[in-house]
Amino acid sequence: MTGPLDGIHVLEIGHYIAGPHAAQMLGDQGAEVIKVEPLGGDPSRLNTRAGQIGDSMFYACHNRGKQSIALDLSDARAALALDPLLRWADIVVTNYTAGVPERLGFGYAHLQAINPRAVMVHVTGYNVDGPWRDYAAFDGTIIAMSGLAEMTGHEDGPPVLSQILFADHSVGAHAAFAAATALAERERTGRGRLIEMNMLDVMTTYLGHQIAMMGLWNLDPTRSRIRAGTRFVHRFATRTGTLFVAAITPGMWRGYSQLVGHPEWAPRGMTEVPDLHADGALRDAAVEAGERFMASMTAHDAMAALQAKGITCGIMRSARAVFEEEVAKGSGAVHHVQYPDGTKVPVPGPAISAGHPPSPRVSSLGSDGEAILEAVGLDAELIRSLHAAGVFRRTEIDPALTGNAEPVPPHLSHWVPA
Repeated sequence: MTGPLDGIHVLEIGHYIAGPHAAQMLGDQGAEVIKVEPLGGDPSRLNTRAGQIGDSMFYACHNRGKQSIALDLSDARAALALDPLLRWADIVVTNYTAGVPERLGFGYAHLQAINPRAVMVHVTGYNVDGPWRDYAAFDGTIIAMSGLAEMTGHEDGPPVLSQILFADHSVGAHAAFAAATALAERERTGRGRLIEMNMLDVMTTYLGHQIAMMGLWNLDPTRSRIRAGTRFVHRFATRTGTLFVAAITPGMWRGYSQLVGHPEWAPRGMTEVPDLHADGALRDAAVEAGERFMASMTAHDAMAALQAKGITCGIMRSARAVFEEEVAKGSGAVHHVQYPDGTKVPVPGPAISAGHPPSPRVSSLGSDGEAILEAVGLDAELIRSLHAAGVFRRTEIDPALTGNAEPVPPHLSHWVPA
């Protein structure tokens, strides 16, 4: 079974998460993806190794299903291999800093000259026309710069950064969407285009209605308890865990009021949820009633009871619970990949199903180099000469290391074994 992007060629020249994640999402939809790495590999290969050097769990999460070629793009001779790849590509994805693509021989002007139908998506940390264009950026720095960290945490505490890399994943998804829309445009015009996008702009959009409140009412967002403005949102302790409840519509508020024994809070004909921000006494009473109702219930029973009334709620599961329950269900949220050395690694599955299983393959650094160069038209003699000159490399698998995973490294000793 093929995906919607079957027959589309994606050339990724990226590192870490944003660019690789975008290319992987396109690959999940059927595109063929070739990843160009420096001779030392995408730096993420060095994070949290599961097998041989370069076979990292971190890398596996954003690079399944790709072919890998390792090229020294700083060497002018690399153009003999890179230009045929650029001509092959329908989409080029990169998340290198502004100016780097031009310096390494794959800037958009060059791409357009040799392949005018190609789409290029260039993800940077900051606006390429702004004063920070040359600044490097990672997830945490963008979350800090976007104002999101300032809004996260306890009321009387400092800003908080999450362990989850929201910015990298979000920007990668936006980049994949941008590439797909540019492909649709190409169907009409016959030409590709350059899409320049930056992490800061993407994450600033997540401020949402807070921007409107600042601009219209001059109100500054602050760190606060989980609330939804005037609506009823709260965390409730149950016998077996915590349940997050969001009764934010009139119907949900009516159902909640009836369930906890106070139908008078939602009289017949009510069209709006009471302003619980202004009416603190009603909010406190609603919390106390919910606590009494759920204290002796299991989290699953409480969720079922509220959902039966049409009230949105969910159990606050641990990452371990999510992993074990989704694996048990076979939901597709967890997918297993395999390195060439035989090591199997569970990774997140595709967020969007294309109707077929995602690829389980994770390439070792440069392992597909010769086959890739042959496929794009280089003859054997040129390939040998580029290899001899050190312009590209291939990683061999040592049979003695097959299937050997590293023990938990010291820097992860704070993680609690299951």
